[in-house]
Amino acid sequence: MTDAASLTAHPWFFCGIGGSGMLPLAMILHGQGAAIAGSDRSYDQGRTPEKFAWLKRQGIALFPQDGSGISSGEQALIASAAIEDTVPEVARAKELGCPRFTRAELLSTLFNNAQTGIAVGGTSGKSTVTGMLGWILYEAGRDPTIMNGAVMKNFVSREIPFASARVGQGDVFVSEVDES
Repeated sequence: MTDAASLTAHPWFFCGIGGSGMLPLAMILHGQGAAIAGSDRSYDQGRTPEKFAWLKRQGIALFPQDGSGISSGEQALIASAAIEDTVPEVARAKELGCPRFTRAELLSTLFNNAQTGIAVGGTSGKSTVTGMLGWILYEAGRDPTIMNGAVMKNFVSREIPFASARVGQGDVFVSEVDES
């Protein structure tokens, strides 16, 4: 997983797709043309149904967090480093020989593939500053790709109510980053 072409060459499965770190990465890959599917505890428990209904409308296949969404060794599994090997998706992916990547590995690949990367770190204000930088670059005509851990209100629309990511055509990638 080192270049942009390899990122869309196979289907991706996100364990915890509704999470603040996973959702924007899934949407960036989806916006770049990759096939995306995922599962989430919150989906299974009926929490935030509007978010999961929106994901389905985007063409994202959602599955219960029982391993049923992992159906081919061609899929790449994205799971947090904190996800144990006993989680059904991880166990099924291992059984099928699927490559597994952490959220941090995928983010670093996307970030490092960009011609210009802007990383926003710190103890507080990361999401706000990421959204502000993304908006400034957007308004300046740079058409950035943005990965944020929060919804960016300037990019929210009826079609994109959970705008924690934006796929641009410019050469800038703005990302909220943390210790992971």
